[in-house]
Order: sequence, then structure tokens, then C-alpha cells
Amino acid sequence: MNKILALAVMIFAFAVPSAFAKNDYSCDKKFIFFPGGPEGGPFGTIVYNGAVAAAEHTGCHVDYYWSQWNSEIMIKQFKEAVALQPDGI
Repeated sequence: MNKILALAVMIFAFAVPSAFAKNDYSCDKKFIFFPGGPEGGPFGTIVYNGAVAAAEHTGCHVDYYWSQWNSEIMIKQFKEAVALQPDGI
């Protein structure tokens, strides 16, 4: 029983500080991301949430473009994105 309690205390001691760890990453890069589909759609939301998590982790600035899966909108947005000369698309 004491071993289990000691193990639980150790896990808690290591887990709590990491849960409150501050992101010290900073990034001077700008990215444009196309999650696809409509904002709030089932596929795009999953992709968007992953991109948001990556942006938070790296500290980079990301702009998101939603296309409604419309190919004309996609082409227009891509041309606009290229014209902005981001660090990545």
C-alpha cells in the first residue's frame, strides 16, 4: 500500500508542474493555413484544432482560410495567400 501511495505522489509531483508549464516558444514566422470546407464543419474543425494547437505550441502566427470546398474560392484564396508572401502555406 505504501508503495502505491509513494508512486501516486511521485506521479502527481511530476504531472502538476508540467500541466501549468508556460510556452516559452516564440516564432517570427507567418503561416496561412487552409483547413478545408466550411468553418465549423466536421472535417475542417478537426484539422483546424490541430493547426491551432501547433501554432500555440510553436508560437507562430497563423491565418486560417475557409473555402466551403468551393474550388473557385480555393484558387482565389491561394492566389491571395501567395501575394502576401507568408513564410509558409
